Amino acid sequence: RDSKPAPDIKTGTLIGQRYTIGRRLTHSIGDASYMARQVALDRPVVIHVFGQLDSSDRDSERRFQAEVNALTRLRHDHVVSILDHGQLSGGSRYIVCEPPDGETLESALARGRIGLEDTIRVSLDICSALEESHRLGILHQNIKPSNIVITATSSGIRAKLKGFGFHNYRTAVNDAANVSVMSGRPETIKDASRDLHGLGTVMYQCLTGHSVHSVAHSTALER
Repeated sequence: RDSKPAPDIKTGTLIGQRYTIGRRLTHSIGDASYMARQVALDRPVVIHVFGQLDSSDRDSERRFQAEVNALTRLRHDHVVSILDHGQLSGGSRYIVCEPPDGETLESALARGRIGLEDTIRVSLDICSALEESHRLGILHQNIKPSNIVITATSSGIRAKLKGFGFHNYRTAVNDAANVSVMSGRPETIKDASRDLHGLGTVMYQCLTGHSVHSVAHSTALER
Protein backbone atom coordinates (compact mmCIF):
# COMPACT_ATOMS: atom_id res chain seq x y z
CA ARG A 1 0.00 0.00 0.00
CA ASP A 2 1.14 3.52 -0.68
CA SER A 3 1.61 5.91 2.21
CA LYS A 4 2.88 9.41 2.77
CA PRO A 5 5.47 10.51 5.37
CA ALA A 6 4.49 12.50 8.42
CA PRO A 7 3.96 16.14 7.46
CA ASP A 8 6.36 18.87 8.55
CA ILE A 9 4.18 21.36 10.42
CA LYS A 10 5.29 24.97 10.81
CA THR A 11 5.64 26.59 14.21
CA GLY A 12 2.54 28.59 15.09
CA THR A 13 0.15 26.44 13.06
CA LEU A 14 -3.22 25.88 14.73
CA ILE A 15 -4.46 22.31 14.36
CA GLY A 16 -7.84 20.96 15.31
CA GLN A 17 -8.82 24.51 16.29
CA ARG A 18 -7.33 23.65 19.68
CA TYR A 19 -3.54 23.30 19.57
CA THR A 20 -0.79 25.69 18.51
CA ILE A 21 2.31 23.91 17.21
CA GLY A 22 5.65 24.74 18.84
CA ARG A 23 9.13 23.33 18.28
CA ARG A 24 9.64 19.97 16.63
CA LEU A 25 10.98 17.25 18.92
CA THR A 26 11.49 14.33 16.54
CA HIS A 27 10.84 13.52 12.90
CA SER A 28 10.99 10.29 10.91
CA ILE A 29 9.23 8.79 7.91
CA GLY A 30 6.46 7.33 10.03
CA ASP A 31 5.78 10.07 12.54
CA ALA A 32 6.81 13.44 13.95
CA SER A 33 6.50 14.91 17.45
CA TYR A 34 5.99 18.53 18.44
CA MET A 35 5.69 20.56 21.58
CA ALA A 36 2.40 22.44 21.41
CA ARG A 37 0.00 24.46 23.53
CA GLN A 38 -3.64 23.73 24.15
CA VAL A 39 -5.26 27.09 23.52
CA ALA A 40 -8.36 26.82 25.71
CA LEU A 41 -6.49 25.66 28.83
CA ASP A 42 -3.20 27.42 28.05
CA ARG A 43 -1.20 24.31 28.90
CA PRO A 44 1.69 22.53 27.16
CA VAL A 45 1.12 19.23 25.39
CA VAL A 46 3.03 16.95 23.03
CA ILE A 47 1.50 16.11 19.64
CA HIS A 48 2.52 13.04 17.66
CA VAL A 49 1.58 13.22 13.96
CA PHE A 50 1.61 10.06 11.85
CA GLY A 51 2.20 9.50 8.17
CA GLN A 52 -0.91 9.24 6.02
CA LEU A 53 -1.83 5.77 4.83
CA ASP A 54 -3.51 4.94 1.57
CA SER A 55 -7.23 5.65 1.86
CA SER A 56 -7.98 2.01 0.98
CA ASP A 57 -6.11 0.74 4.05
CA ARG A 58 -9.22 0.34 6.17
CA ASP A 59 -7.63 -2.23 8.48
CA SER A 60 -4.95 0.18 9.69
CA GLU A 61 -7.52 2.93 10.18
CA ARG A 62 -9.58 0.50 12.25
CA ARG A 63 -6.53 -0.46 14.30
CA PHE A 64 -5.69 3.18 14.94
CA GLN A 65 -9.17 3.90 16.27
CA ALA A 66 -9.11 0.73 18.37
CA GLU A 67 -5.78 1.69 19.91
CA VAL A 68 -7.00 5.21 20.64
CA ASN A 69 -10.09 3.82 22.37
CA ALA A 70 -7.99 1.43 24.45
CA LEU A 71 -5.19 3.84 25.34
CA THR A 72 -7.50 6.66 26.45
CA ARG A 73 -8.70 4.22 29.14
CA LEU A 74 -5.13 3.68 30.35
CA ARG A 75 -4.81 6.06 33.28
CA HIS A 76 -1.93 5.37 35.66
CA ASP A 77 0.53 7.35 37.75
CA HIS A 78 3.44 5.85 35.82
CA VAL A 79 2.09 6.17 32.28
CA VAL A 80 2.27 9.26 30.08
CA SER A 81 -1.42 9.73 29.27
CA ILE A 82 -3.09 10.32 25.91
CA LEU A 83 -5.34 13.36 26.17
CA ASP A 84 -6.90 13.72 22.71
CA HIS A 85 -6.66 12.66 19.08
CA GLY A 86 -7.73 13.92 15.68
CA GLN A 87 -7.06 14.12 11.97
CA LEU A 88 -5.38 16.87 9.96
CA SER A 89 -7.01 18.32 6.85
CA GLY A 90 -4.54 16.36 4.72
CA GLY A 91 -5.62 13.08 6.30
CA SER A 92 -2.77 12.43 8.76
CA ARG A 93 -3.79 11.24 12.20
CA TYR A 94 -2.43 12.72 15.41
CA ILE A 95 -2.56 12.06 19.13
CA VAL A 96 -2.08 14.53 21.98
CA CYS A 97 -0.19 13.49 25.12
CA GLU A 98 0.73 15.09 28.40
CA PRO A 99 4.19 16.69 28.23
CA PRO A 100 7.17 14.92 29.80
CA ASP A 101 8.00 16.11 33.30
CA GLY A 102 11.71 15.32 33.39
CA GLU A 103 14.17 13.71 31.00
CA THR A 104 14.29 10.37 29.25
CA LEU A 105 16.17 7.54 30.88
CA GLU A 106 18.20 7.41 27.67
CA SER A 107 19.50 10.93 28.36
CA ALA A 108 20.38 10.05 31.95
CA LEU A 109 22.20 6.86 30.90
CA ALA A 110 24.25 8.84 28.40
CA ARG A 111 25.97 10.28 31.48
CA GLY A 112 26.51 6.83 33.03
CA ARG A 113 24.72 4.12 35.01
CA ILE A 114 22.17 5.20 37.62
CA GLY A 115 22.90 2.70 40.40
CA LEU A 116 20.99 -0.01 42.23
CA GLU A 117 18.45 1.98 44.27
CA ASP A 118 17.31 4.14 41.37
CA THR A 119 17.22 1.09 39.09
CA ILE A 120 14.88 -0.63 41.54
CA ARG A 121 12.61 2.42 41.72
CA VAL A 122 12.45 2.77 37.93
CA SER A 123 11.78 -0.96 37.52
CA LEU A 124 8.98 -1.00 40.11
CA ASP A 125 7.32 2.02 38.50
CA ILE A 126 7.46 0.48 35.03
CA CYS A 127 6.28 -2.90 36.35
CA SER A 128 3.30 -1.13 37.90
CA ALA A 129 2.54 0.59 34.58
CA LEU A 130 2.79 -2.70 32.68
CA GLU A 131 0.62 -4.51 35.20
CA GLU A 132 -2.19 -2.04 34.52
CA SER A 133 -1.71 -1.97 30.74
CA HIS A 134 -1.64 -5.77 30.53
CA ARG A 135 -4.76 -5.93 32.68
CA LEU A 136 -6.47 -3.81 30.03
CA GLY A 137 -5.07 -5.97 27.25
CA ILE A 138 -2.57 -3.39 26.01
CA LEU A 139 0.96 -4.38 25.07
CA HIS A 140 3.73 -1.82 24.80
CA GLN A 141 6.16 -3.84 22.62
CA ASN A 142 8.89 -1.20 22.64
CA ILE A 143 10.30 -0.90 26.16
CA LYS A 144 13.57 1.02 25.97
CA PRO A 145 15.29 3.91 27.78
CA SER A 146 14.02 6.53 25.31
CA ASN A 147 10.43 5.54 26.18
CA ILE A 148 10.91 6.02 29.92
CA VAL A 149 10.69 9.50 31.44
CA ILE A 150 12.37 9.97 34.83
CA THR A 151 11.95 12.73 37.39
CA ALA A 152 14.13 13.39 40.42
CA THR A 153 12.13 13.63 43.65
CA SER A 154 13.04 13.92 47.32
CA SER A 155 12.68 10.14 47.61
CA GLY A 156 14.72 9.37 44.50
CA ILE A 157 14.05 8.85 40.80
CA ARG A 158 10.48 8.08 39.67
CA ALA A 159 9.55 6.90 36.20
CA LYS A 160 6.75 7.08 33.64
CA LEU A 161 6.33 4.93 30.56
CA LYS A 162 5.51 6.53 27.21
CA GLY A 163 5.31 5.31 23.61
CA PHE A 164 2.34 2.95 23.91
CA GLY A 165 0.83 1.70 20.68
CA PHE A 166 0.44 3.22 17.23
CA HIS A 167 3.39 1.36 15.73
CA ASN A 168 0.53 -1.07 15.04
CA TYR A 169 -1.08 1.63 12.94
CA ARG A 170 1.77 1.30 10.47
CA THR A 171 2.88 -2.32 10.81
CA ALA A 172 -0.40 -4.17 11.28
CA VAL A 173 0.75 -6.50 14.04
CA ASN A 174 -2.49 -6.57 16.00
CA ASP A 175 -4.45 -9.81 15.74
CA ALA A 176 -7.99 -9.46 17.05
CA ALA A 177 -8.19 -13.22 17.59
CA ASN A 178 -5.46 -13.13 20.24
CA VAL A 179 -5.68 -9.71 21.75
CA SER A 180 -6.56 -7.47 23.64
CA VAL A 181 -6.83 -3.99 22.26
CA MET A 182 -9.77 -4.47 19.93
CA SER A 183 -12.39 -5.17 22.57
CA GLY A 184 -10.66 -3.88 25.66
CA ARG A 185 -11.49 -7.21 27.34
CA PRO A 186 -8.34 -9.32 27.07
CA GLU A 187 -8.72 -13.04 27.49
CA THR A 188 -5.07 -13.77 26.87
CA ILE A 189 -2.04 -11.55 26.55
CA LYS A 190 0.09 -12.79 23.69
CA ASP A 191 3.73 -11.71 23.74
CA ALA A 192 3.49 -9.93 27.09
CA SER A 193 6.86 -11.54 27.76
CA ARG A 194 8.35 -9.16 25.18
CA ASP A 195 7.51 -6.25 27.46
CA LEU A 196 9.14 -7.99 30.43
CA HIS A 197 12.22 -8.85 28.39
CA GLY A 198 12.45 -5.21 27.32
CA LEU A 199 12.31 -4.09 30.93
CA GLY A 200 15.02 -6.60 31.80
CA THR A 201 17.35 -5.14 29.18
CA VAL A 202 16.64 -1.64 30.53
CA MET A 203 17.53 -2.79 34.06
CA TYR A 204 20.78 -4.27 32.77
CA GLN A 205 21.72 -0.99 31.13
CA CYS A 206 20.82 0.99 34.26
CA LEU A 207 23.13 -1.17 36.37
CA THR A 208 26.05 -1.56 33.97
CA GLY A 209 25.90 1.55 31.80
CA HIS A 210 25.96 -0.64 28.68
CA SER A 211 23.11 -1.91 26.50
CA VAL A 212 22.63 -5.65 26.09
CA HIS A 213 22.94 -5.25 22.33
CA SER A 214 26.29 -3.46 22.50
CA VAL A 215 27.69 -6.11 24.84
CA ALA A 216 26.44 -8.91 22.59
CA HIS A 217 27.99 -7.22 19.56
CA SER A 218 31.36 -6.78 21.30
CA THR A 219 31.34 -10.39 22.45
CA ALA A 220 30.61 -11.59 18.93
CA LEU A 221 33.52 -9.56 17.55
CA GLU A 222 35.90 -11.05 20.12
CA ARG A 223 35.09 -14.62 19.11
